[in-house]
Amino acid sequence: MSGVLVMPPNGKAFAIISASYTGDDLAKGEKYVQPLLNFGKPMTSSVEPRNYLKVQSANDGNLAAGRKYYMKSGFMDELSPEFTRDLVERFEPDNDRQNIVLMNQQAGAIADLAPDATAYNHRAAQFDMMIGCVWDNPDHNEKNVAWGRDYFKAMSRYTTGYYVNNAMDESANSVGNNYQGNQDRLVELKNKYDPANQFRLNANILPTV
Repeated sequence: MSGVLVMPPNGKAFAIISASYTGDDLAKGEKYVQPLLNFGKPMTSSVEPRNYLKVQSANDGNLAAGRKYYMKSGFMDELSPEFTRDLVERFEPDNDRQNIVLMNQQAGAIADLAPDATAYNHRAAQFDMMIGCVWDNPDHNEKNVAWGRDYFKAMSRYTTGYYVNNAMDESANSVGNNYQGNQDRLVELKNKYDPANQFRLNANILPTV
């Protein structure tokens, strides 16, 4: 399940709640989702069985190539009243960009493995918060990136670590430290298979050879 806050340039903010069930028993999935459908009266609802490919491509139109994007993310253990207050206070509109805050629910099966079972080690986290924005005018790149950085900096005291697929301008040291106890094993693999760091346009692990 995830929750999304969207602030369009016109200042008319709205929230989206998304839920999915991926089991093979449709009736069981409908039972799990029903309490969400009974909560309040949404402006619109589109809960229905869907092909997985359609789910994955649903937002492609909003994330079109050529647009400008910035995002930062961090894992969280709880959603405190103080966090909610600080999050909403900084979610102000801008006539040039669309602001987005995404909260993904974690834990569940993710926490079934030990932190050192794979490279991904933040298995005890309960939530993943992503702050981002999208705009079109390249003249406003610096302003909008600064907004995203400042916003996340203010919220980072509630986070511990981050999902590396959401990394955008983190340093190699930050990425390595984020893997905590798994970093040395990743460096060994990097030294063995990519000592020249050919694959570097990612959340990069630096080789040491």
